Amino acid sequence: MKKTLFAIGIIAIFGLGIYAILNIAPKSKINSEKLTVVTTIFPLYDFAKNIGQDKVEVSLLLPYGVKTHSFEPKPSDIVKINESDLFVYTGKFMEPWAEDIIKGVTNKNVAFVDSSFGIEMMNEAEEAHEVENEGEQEEHGHEHDGVDPHIWLDFKNNKIMVDSLTKAFAEKDPANADFYQKNAEDYKNKLAHLDDKYKSALINCKSPEIVYGGHYAFGYLANRYN
Repeated sequence: MKKTLFAIGIIAIFGLGIYAILNIAPKSKINSEKLTVVTTIFPLYDFAKNIGQDKVEVSLLLPYGVKTHSFEPKPSDIVKINESDLFVYTGKFMEPWAEDIIKGVTNKNVAFVDSSFGIEMMNEAEEAHEVENEGEQEEHGHEHDGVDPHIWLDFKNNKIMVDSLTKAFAEKDPANADFYQKNAEDYKNKLAHLDDKYKSALINCKSPEIVYGGHYAFGYLANRYN
């Protein structure tokens, strides 16, 4: 009886080992083949998801509703970035804390993507005369060092940002470079279609005024369709 139980135990252990090899190991390998991408805000998350699709694992760093400019990363956030392949942020004016994180990352294999690279930034002082609540605009300007960081609200800028991400993906994963490029072109075509819809809708707008709540963040949008 004891020999029988011992034999059953050995078979069970052996079976569990085979199960682990067949089920756990391959999954880990598959996951490790995907690029891991950490993005700060949702527009960047959406760009990365559309470009990378099933070849990437994309996570959103900031919880919904959190103020981007004054966000304070937790130790777990820093660990997540340190273990990723790419960290994508809007730029130093939108996420002033990002540069400190980058300096502290010890993993030399992490690539950092400043998606504002190549984009002509608007000056908030130039927008202030168009905003009725100038006191609020001045206070907000100090927060961004006088630069409007809401660059994704212009479809022209979005295309530049998508190209920056696509280049970074291709450099990290050359084997899938064509895949990323095709997805990026498809996505930019969708952005162009949305841009056309904005133009056709706003051309018949009787009032050029924007009614907003909170701080003014629509300078790029207003400038594009002015």
